[in-house]
Amino acid sequence: MARPLPDASKESIAYFRGIPWCSNLLGDPALIPMETPSRTLLPEAQHSLLAQTLHTNETVRECLSFYKPSPKPPERHPQDAHKPKSGSGSGSDSDIKSSSDQVYTLFSLGDGLNAHKHVCHGGFVAVLLDETMALAVRLRPGMVTPFTLRTNIQYKKPIFTPAVVLCRAYFTKVEGRKSWVTATIEDERGQLYAMGESLWMEVKMVEESKL
Repeated sequence: MARPLPDASKESIAYFRGIPWCSNLLGDPALIPMETPSRTLLPEAQHSLLAQTLHTNETVRECLSFYKPSPKPPERHPQDAHKPKSGSGSGSDSDIKSSSDQVYTLFSLGDGLNAHKHVCHGGFVAVLLDETMALAVRLRPGMVTPFTLRTNIQYKKPIFTPAVVLCRAYFTKVEGRKSWVTATIEDERGQLYAMGESLWMEVKMVEESKL
């Protein structure tokens, strides 16, 4: 579940409230602010990529994460027992998305992430998807050290920097230690920059000897 917010996240809320479309999003009472662990540097350089290397005004200026619980299914009356459940069968992408818990993360990006002129590097776009999916996976009980096994990414349009983007992640399937997760990166109008589908697994860490 969502953890208590550190002071840094409270500052991020104030930052994003200064951006009109983000402020509208933050007005959703269903959103529960949560910590973004990868922005906190831990011992032995854990989380150093986003907590240190990319924690500058030229890279990831601010980020803020939220948890949105799935709505409770409507109560079924005895006379409806013969009717098929909504979203049964294979289900469309929208069916899955509307019926599962979601994680939202807002990212404010600088121009220090570019590949082409004014265009965010595609590899970093993959990082944004991966980071948001990791937050979703960790909502599952017992998920302490989940790792990405594979990811398929579709790039829809370039992210021109500087930019503020919204990432969403949600489950499509869970099975034991494995989690199948989909994530999107969107602009303020909900148009897609990129979409990723990924398989994650909880693994037991084995300490390797240092060189």
